[in-house]
This record gives sequence, structure tokens and C-alpha cells, in this order.
Amino acid sequence: MTVSSAESDHYYVVAGSFLEEARANSHLQTMSGAGYAKVQIVRFPNSPYFSVCVDKFNNRREADAFKRQLEREKIDAFVRAVAKTQ
Repeated sequence: MTVSSAESDHYYVVAGSFLEEARANSHLQTMSGAGYAKVQIVRFPNSPYFSVCVDKFNNRREADAFKRQLEREKIDAFVRAVAKTQ
């Protein structure tokens, strides 16, 4: 699986962050198998973690709504914003 760099000016819904890429890949396969087609592994700026991102959005409101949907499905998640680069 390819690891992507976080794009600026986006909101990522993260369902797990791992120091080991193999563990991130395993979680990615689990999320993909559960039907989340847009799931990917992302490295955020200045972070040592491999983050399993279920989706990304252009605005916070949409990202928060998707996070709540995941939580209703008993999936822990949080929203990570990546600031616009100058």
C-alpha cells in the first residue's frame, strides 16, 4: 500500500495512527474490508505516525459529520486539519 503525504487545506478523518507501517496496513485492510473505499495511509507534517484516514474533506463541517457517522458504527475516529501552505 502506498503512503501519501497529507495535502494542505484539507480535513482528514483518522481512524487510527501507528508507529509501525505494517500495523497501519493491517488496519487499512480492515477498514477497506468494512466498505470504506477511500481509506488510505497518510503521513502528516512533522508526525512519525502512519495515519489510517477513512476520508478527507474540504471543510470541517463535512469531516465532523462523517466522524459522527463512524462513531455511530462504533469506530473511533478524529478529525485532523492540515493548514493551507503559504
